[in-house]
Amino acid sequence: MTGNEFDEGKIISYWMTEANEAVDVAAHLFEKKDYSYALFFGHLAVEKMIKALFVKRNKKHAPPIHNLVRLANLCEIYLDEKRIEQLLSSHHLILKHVIRI
Repeated sequence: MTGNEFDEGKIISYWMTEANEAVDVAAHLFEKKDYSYALFFGHLAVEKMIKALFVKRNKKHAPPIHNLVRLANLCEIYLDEKRIEQLLSSHHLILKHVIRI
């Protein structure tokens, strides 16, 4: 394989590994009550999961953007206003994390 070949499986694996690591960091920060950085890493985790989905659905590299709503739309995940608000709400992210633990 040359350096220019597109390996969908490896790229998806990369994004999911990165997402899982971001979740682990977010959980650690949350336990330490460092909520603002926990939210930041939570955002990164969601972003990386959506990028893995983008690669799976589009058979090309994910765009270098960080807007979760825009990324979701590029994956043909169309969110209503309530879901957009939940996605962007820090309180919702904290609640989801607490419930997961």
